Amino acid sequence: MDIVKVSIWKMSIFIAIGVLLVFSFLIFYLKKIMAGDTETAMRRLNDAYEEISKKKEELAEKIRQAQEEYEMRKKEADEVASKIKDEAEKEMYEKRDAVIKKAHEDSERMVVEAVGMKDKIREQILKEEKLRSVDACEEILVRVFSGIVREKMNAILISDFLEELKTIDMEHIPPNVEEIEIVTPTPVSEDVSRDIVERIKQRIGRELAYKNSEDESIVGGVQIKFGSLILDGSVAGKIKEKSLEVRKEIEEQANV
Repeated sequence: MDIVKVSIWKMSIFIAIGVLLVFSFLIFYLKKIMAGDTETAMRRLNDAYEEISKKKEELAEKIRQAQEEYEMRKKEADEVASKIKDEAEKEMYEKRDAVIKKAHEDSERMVVEAVGMKDKIREQILKEEKLRSVDACEEILVRVFSGIVREKMNAILISDFLEELKTIDMEHIPPNVEEIEIVTPTPVSEDVSRDIVERIKQRIGRELAYKNSEDESIVGGVQIKFGSLILDGSVAGKIKEKSLEVRKEIEEQANV
């Protein structure tokens, strides 16, 4: 009985030892496995940390480069904006100066034109006054050569005209004219009329009929009408001719 108990006790001890050995082996094996896994995990963790650190550094570098590029772009943009602003201000000032300059030029031109217009108006008034004076003188001369003065001067003027017929150009007298009209302010004698016709015949080389007429407006002297062509030896004609010469001189002086 005791032997059985001792055997059981020994077996229990052996079993306990065996269990202890197995348990120890299991613990050792588990520790080994866990140690290997932990080392691997730590290594992987370190690798991951290093990779994260590397990527962090790369990201920081990219952020730095991006910040530098941003600063550079911002500086360029500021320079471009400043240049555009300066150019816009310069253009604005140039346009303002151009407008002011043009306004000054226009105002000066308007003043010059106003002064010139004033001078032109004054010259026009002077010219018109001179022309009116010529008309008045013409009318006065016509009145002076009326009445008794006209009668006394008429014979002298006709005589002078007869002398002028010697040099007057007769080439423009139309060849189809067969009759002339002798115009005087008062009736003249047949001798005077025939003398006039004879002198003209000598110049043109052909016979001419004639008729007499009176026109007090010619004042004195004589007019010879060859159809539409007139040889004017009248006082009114000479006054008109001289009046036109004076008018022409006045016009030329006004246009200088």
